[in-house]
Amino acid sequence: MLLDALLQLSNAQAVTTTAVSTNTIDLSQARDLGPGENLHAVVGVDTTATGAGTVTFQIISSAAADLSSPNVLSQTDAIAYTDLTAGRKPINID
Repeated sequence: MLLDALLQLSNAQAVTTTAVSTNTIDLSQARDLGPGENLHAVVGVDTTATGAGTVTFQIISSAAADLSSPNVLSQTDAIAYTDLTAGRKPINID
């Protein structure tokens, strides 16, 4: 897997409630992001999550720069907080 710093949405972001990434990718410019390849997002867990319930990771788009009124393009199934342990296998969002 190739990683591109300009395509990184968050790094060491603490999430305690609903949150969007700390970075965005502006797709208003026409360009080829991955010729011949399917694009997906990868979520890594650096610190074991605490709390109860589940979390869902989403790929969203929005006409607004602050990502308000987002359109959900893809998302994971609900993942239990107890499954979000440090160093776990990356979560792919296709």
